[in-house]
Amino acid sequence: MYWVYITEESDAGMTIGFSAEMDKMLLILSTCGKRLFYLRSFPVPFDALAYKHLLEDLSLKTIRRFIRAHQTETKQYRDRLLANYDEKQTI
Repeated sequence: MYWVYITEESDAGMTIGFSAEMDKMLLILSTCGKRLFYLRSFPVPFDALAYKHLLEDLSLKTIRRFIRAHQTETKQYRDRLLANYDEKQTI
């Protein structure tokens, strides 16, 4: 799976990113003190990158509204990724 995510830091602002290994990226983000606000998966990398570029063209107000509308899905994805990562580490 390929992922598009949004993080935010108080001093650095909002970051829209792309990852093919989101379980590892979650750990990197958490150690850097970044908070994950949005997460969406795609089966094809081209679709994920196109979506990332679409988000980058939206206004901050629209992105914040979008984040609020998808909070539940983001939490489910994040929890599932963390559970899968934990399973891999114990094998």
